[in-house]
Amino acid sequence: MTNVVQDIAVRQNRKVTAMPEAPKEPTLRDLYILLQAVDQRLTAIENDLNQRVVAVESSLEFACAKISSMEAEVSDLKKQLSESHRQVEKYRIQNEVRSKEYNLLLHGIEITKMPETQDLSDKLVRSLMTEKLQFAPSLVSIMKFANVHRLPRRTDASKILNSTSKRPPPTVVKFCTTGDKMEVLKLAPRARQFHCAITKHLPSSMQRQRKSLMAHANMLFNAGKKIQWKVIDADYCLFADGERVKPEARSMPT
Repeated sequence: MTNVVQDIAVRQNRKVTAMPEAPKEPTLRDLYILLQAVDQRLTAIENDLNQRVVAVESSLEFACAKISSMEAEVSDLKKQLSESHRQVEKYRIQNEVRSKEYNLLLHGIEITKMPETQDLSDKLVRSLMTEKLQFAPSLVSIMKFANVHRLPRRTDASKILNSTSKRPPPTVVKFCTTGDKMEVLKLAPRARQFHCAITKHLPSSMQRQRKSLMAHANMLFNAGKKIQWKVIDADYCLFADGERVKPEARSMPT
C-alpha cells in the first residue's frame, strides 16, 4: 500500500514539473521604459543625420564658393591670354612688315617654260621695267636687287603653267635701297595700262584687309575722293580725304 501511494505521488510531481509557467504580462512601466529607449535611439539617429546634413551643406557651400572663385580666375586668364595673343600677333605682323619694308610685288610678268631661277626672275623684272614701264635702261641696269623670286617660292614652272588661274603669280623684288623701291613704286599708275600692277608686299592679314576694302576704295576714288593707304599698328587702313574708312563702312564719307 505504501508503495502505491509513493508511486502516485511521484507521478503527480512529474505532472506538476512538466507544466510550463504562464507568460508574465508586461506592465505599463515596462512599456514606458521600452518607448523611452526607442525614443532615445531615434533621437540619436536624428542628431547624427542632422550633423551629416550640416556637414554636406557646408562642403557644398565651400565647393560652390571654390568653383565660383575658379570660374573668375579662368575668366581672367582667358582675358589675359586673349590680350597676350593679340599682342603677340600684333608684334608678329609688325615684324613681318619691317622684314618686307624693301619689297615690292610685280604682277603681270608672264611665265616662261624654263625653270625660273633667280637670275631669270631678275631678267624678267628688268625687262618689264624697261620695255613696258619705260623706266630708263641706264637706271635699271645699275639698280641692285637683294632678292628676286616668283610667288609662291620654289613653285615649279610647269605647275604654274598648268594652273587654272588666269593670272600668273606675282614676283617679289627686294630692293637694296628705299630710293630704288620708291622710284619703281611711282610706276604703278603706268603699269595698269599694260595690265600689270606694282604693290607693296604686305603680310597676309593686311592683304585680306586691303582686299575687303578695295571695292569701297574704287568707289570713293571714282567719286573724286583722295585715297590713301596707311599701316597703323598691325592694320592696313584706308583713308578718304584724310578720314579713315572702317571695314564695316557702307556709305561714303562726306
